[in-house]
Amino acid sequence: MTTSVLKQSSPGGSPFYETQTATATNSVSDAQGNPNFCGSYEYSISSTPTAPATALSATELTIDSNTGLISLYTANSATVGTHTVTVTTTLTNYPTNTRTTTFQVTVQACLVTSYTMLALSPANDKSYTIYYPALKIKPLSWSIPFSSIQTTQVPACGHSVTLTSTATVSFISSTVSSTGIDYYVKSNDLLDAGAHTVTVTSTITNQPSMSCQSTFTLLA
Repeated sequence: MTTSVLKQSSPGGSPFYETQTATATNSVSDAQGNPNFCGSYEYSISSTPTAPATALSATELTIDSNTGLISLYTANSATVGTHTVTVTTTLTNYPTNTRTTTFQVTVQACLVTSYTMLALSPANDKSYTIYYPALKIKPLSWSIPFSSIQTTQVPACGHSVTLTSTATVSFISSTVSSTGIDYYVKSNDLLDAGAHTVTVTSTITNQPSMSCQSTFTLLA
């Protein structure tokens, strides 16, 4: 049994989880081949990590006590790794009569294979008036909210992303806030006049090789 861990944190897309199931089988039968000759069965399950991983909780790895249907559903990236699972089968009419079997479960991190960003709209373009002389300096500040920076992860892992922004000139500065990217412009040098490109980069936090960019223009 293998399942993927898909971790969601803001900013990011909608959570996307994968659930895979298996069924525990009865291991006792009579001479006539009737697996319920001795009565019905009850099942329980437990697991221990056998590779660097956090143990699967009782809500992440479950088994239906009557049908033996095993379900694994986790969104915890700390469980990535290998786990040894033990299934215990008990005869309902003879609770001291039990059998156990073990198998391994591998929890894999969801890996993004492609990552794209929609181009920022012209509404993000800004203009700034350079005042002269130096005593007449009027700063400009604005922000781009996370909601306007749209990215797509394939598959839709919903991993968290890190946003950064750079400009082609030093008098445009930026910081990432809790709601988006904040910008600040301040200049009194007429030589700064012109069209300047500002680049926004979004990088998948746990896959730093996966990043994408979009740009807008500041006209000074």
